[in-house]
Amino acid sequence: MARVNEKQKLLVILAYIDNELAGFKIGYEKNRGTFFSWLGAVFPKHQRKGVARALLCYQHKSCTKNNYNEIQTETQGTNANMLVLNLQEGFSIFGSHLGRNDEITVQLRKKL
Repeated sequence: MARVNEKQKLLVILAYIDNELAGFKIGYEKNRGTFFSWLGAVFPKHQRKGVARALLCYQHKSCTKNNYNEIQTETQGTNANMLVLNLQEGFSIFGSHLGRNDEITVQLRKKL
């Protein structure tokens, strides 16, 4: 919880299907003009229903409305579904680093 409390301009988006929480997306202002899409998940019962794309699109509309000109995110190199979704939605890979458990973490960004 401490990591959440130190973030600036936190944005939390929740997705519901039939009054049941289906997924979430959390991000924050990284610096002026740049938003960082930090955490997100779609619960297994609701995967393959377009929830992740809907959360992403809502987040991007909110960022545009709030005058951000770039969104950045990271995902594990083994998370093919998230990599494909981000690339389909206009993100470009701009770097990588070793993340937890020495797995490759892919860094992506999108201009708004």
